[in-house]
This record gives sequence, structure tokens and C-alpha cells, in this order.
Amino acid sequence: MEMPIYIGTEMNKKGLPFVDDLNVADLNPYKEIFLNGARIIVGHTLLGRFADFSYLGENAESEFGSLKNRNAFFASVGALPALDQKIANALREAGEEKSFGIICDSSKQGNWVI
Repeated sequence: MEMPIYIGTEMNKKGLPFVDDLNVADLNPYKEIFLNGARIIVGHTLLGRFADFSYLGENAESEFGSLKNRNAFFASVGALPALDQKIANALREAGEEKSFGIICDSSKQGNWVI
């Protein structure tokens, strides 16, 4: 159904680990599914914050059509190296429309192009 799936330790019970170990036998078969879901969420957060471009927004729907294409795009953005202050400042200063272009170009390169 192309729905992003992610997991996380809720840490609401004493003794739970700080992070889930995706290499354990029970989780390892789903590791890439969970990581891809996390990348989609990170991509959604970055695009929403700097480009006013939401995963569930009309723009994303019209731009990418299928959920498969939308997921691939948002995951590629989420796979970019973590933001540092310099990149965040540059995206803020560029404004939403230019930031969207920067983020798209960066996702194609697999690295920030600022």
C-alpha cells in the first residue's frame, strides 16, 4: 500500500533500550522498511520546515502522483546528510520556493548543494 512504516522505542517502561536494535533477528528482516520510513518522515520535516511542502499536501500529490514516487522523493531528501547551522540558515534565507529547488537539487546529488 506504499505506506511509510517506522518504529521507535517509546521509553515509557523501565528497562527499555534507548534505541531499537534493528540488527536483532526479529527486526532485521524489516530493517530497510523501517529506515526508509524514517527517511520519509525526515524528508517531510525538512520540506515542511523550509519549503512549505508537505507529504500530504496538494503540491506533493500533483508533483509526484503516486505514493511510490512521493515516497522515493521524500526518502531521498531524508537520506541527505544531517543539517548543520550553515545549511539551515541558507535555506531560511533563500525562502520557501528557492529552498524547495535547493532541496530537490540536493536530493538528486545525494548531498547538500548550497
